[in-house]
Amino acid sequence: MGDNNKILLTKSYDNYKFVREYISKDDFCYHIAINRMYYSLFQYMTYIVIDLDYYKYIDTGRGSHDAIFQCFFDRFRDRLIQNDRVELKNNFNDLKNARKNADYKNDSLSVEEFESYVEMFGNVRNVIIKCHNTLKRS
Repeated sequence: MGDNNKILLTKSYDNYKFVREYISKDDFCYHIAINRMYYSLFQYMTYIVIDLDYYKYIDTGRGSHDAIFQCFFDRFRDRLIQNDRVELKNNFNDLKNARKNADYKNDSLSVEEFESYVEMFGNVRNVIIKCHNTLKRS
């Protein structure tokens, strides 16, 4: 797809760096981190799907984010072990819901909830990296 698509990869990495850099600050805003974690993952998946020229809009009835995720998941489903498929699907959806709640609900996260989302983020990011690495070896 060309160098223009690498902007998404850069944005994904910038969001990742933001979260890693500010996660340990005492006055850290968890709702901002949840948003940036989700978008880091979403932008990384979007980069891969577009780079593969694999994007096709799938009418999930739930929007473009679900369409991108479904394209990504369909493309790599057979390359992932069962545990990684479950990790990717469940944790990405949990992070998406957490991002929506962080952006739009009138409540906040506890430290424990946030820490569980940080772990999910790391796990999903590792699965996406595995997928990306399979392409580099192909």
